[in-house]
This record gives sequence, C-alpha cells and structure tokens, in this order.
Amino acid sequence: MSDLVTGSALNGRGDEHQAQIGQVLCNALIASAWTIANARSLSPVCFTRDRLDISGFLASLRERNIVWMSEAQLNGSPVIRACITSFRASEADIHWVVSEMNFIASPGGCHTIDSRIAP
Repeated sequence: MSDLVTGSALNGRGDEHQAQIGQVLCNALIASAWTIANARSLSPVCFTRDRLDISGFLASLRERNIVWMSEAQLNGSPVIRACITSFRASEADIHWVVSEMNFIASPGGCHTIDSRIAP
C-alpha cells in the first residue's frame, strides 16, 4: 500500500490533520444550521438539515463539481456522509464547500422540500 494511502508520507501528521479538518467541517456545519448526526473522531461526518431533499441536494453538489458526498442511513434516517480524505484540504476549502452547500440547500437553491411545493 502506498505511503499516501496509509498516511505515513505525512510522518504521522495525517490523522491529526484529518481530525482537525473534520472538526472544522463540524463547526462550520453547526454554525450554518446543519445537524451533526453521528459522534465522530476520525470517522466520516454524517449530517442533515430539516426538510432537505438529500438525493437532489447531493446530485446538485456533484453536477456543480463542488464536492462528492454520499447518502447514508443512520438509525433509520437518511443523512449526508462526508469523508475528507485529502491531506491537502484546508480550512478555506471546507468553508467554501459549506458556503456552496448552504446556497444549494436554501429555498432559492431548490433542494428543500418546501421549495418544491407549489403555492
């Protein structure tokens, strides 16, 4: 297995960086009214937002080449699963992604359940 896959190329800093960036993601999501759905250390971050069309939201993220995330089930409820794997990911990257996510998930972004209901 390559050093980049195992993280040993980072001289032990890989897990520390991943944990730090994961915490930045959690903090940014919480500050933006997302709900963290799982306890985590180095595990993927699972989160959701009330009345969000998760499948449509994830499709928009992929179509706009913002980020790839997946849908998962946690305790029987759908959630969004994010796993930061690049050791190059920065705090600025995370904040940009969350900003784009907030736009897509907003009523004007057309991926909330309410936005699809005709008046």
